[in-house]
Amino acid sequence: MARLAKDLEAHKADLNLTIVGINTTLGANEKGIRKEIEDHKLKPFATVHDRTGVICGEYGVKWKDLYTIVVVDADGKVLGKKPNMDDLPAAKGVLADVKVPSGAEAAARMFSLQQFGLMEQELVKLPPSADLKAFREALKKKIDDYTSKRLPQLTAMGETNPLTAYHEAAAFVTAFPASKEASAARSLASRLSSKPEVKKETEAETAYNMVVAPEVVKATTLAVYDKKVKPLLDGYMTRYGDTKFGGAVKAMHEVILNSLKGIKT
Repeated sequence: MARLAKDLEAHKADLNLTIVGINTTLGANEKGIRKEIEDHKLKPFATVHDRTGVICGEYGVKWKDLYTIVVVDADGKVLGKKPNMDDLPAAKGVLADVKVPSGAEAAARMFSLQQFGLMEQELVKLPPSADLKAFREALKKKIDDYTSKRLPQLTAMGETNPLTAYHEAAAFVTAFPASKEASAARSLASRLSSKPEVKKETEAETAYNMVVAPEVVKATTLAVYDKKVKPLLDGYMTRYGDTKFGGAVKAMHEVILNSLKGIKT
């Protein structure tokens, strides 16, 4: 998080740069992630939780890597991956084709960071003008174009990958609650949540976070882990070991065990 904060400070004024933080810690929860965001002043860019390593896999990043910067251009093409932002290739910005009026830089920055509510707050502060009107219309068109294309993609994804589609549809509703597609995306997420494979995956995540994760945090030695965590984990894996989330749990606990074995008691 500290390195991410440093990169954010160096590039926070870039109008065409969208920064998204991805947390891959399996045992993390929303409360803990929010605290880290507050502690390291990582606002206002988006932070997501890649609980099963799916996002890492999509971008070709090893799940166990501690810190990786991935540069993606405006068309979604991965241009490069490095441990820092030095010498990474330049990418076409998300607003490269839009003229930003003088005084509207803060609103443009919020658009680039996908903070559309904050973008609107900045726009209403500005005096009306023809340039501002054109700018607002250009931003709205970009958002509308994305949401109109995304819903059919989510619907099709629901047929082939209902679990990912469920998470993506729920995220869509959160990100674009006022869009005309929000209601359909909400209905899609609701339908997908009742599918057996999705239901079991969400149960697996909830059960881990409620039962196992609290004890993992307390396990500072191998002896404590064996006594407190292992019995819970064994029971958990019996029930949810065949899920994708269960597979991620198994991989993460192998890392945890290796770490604890290196601690002298």
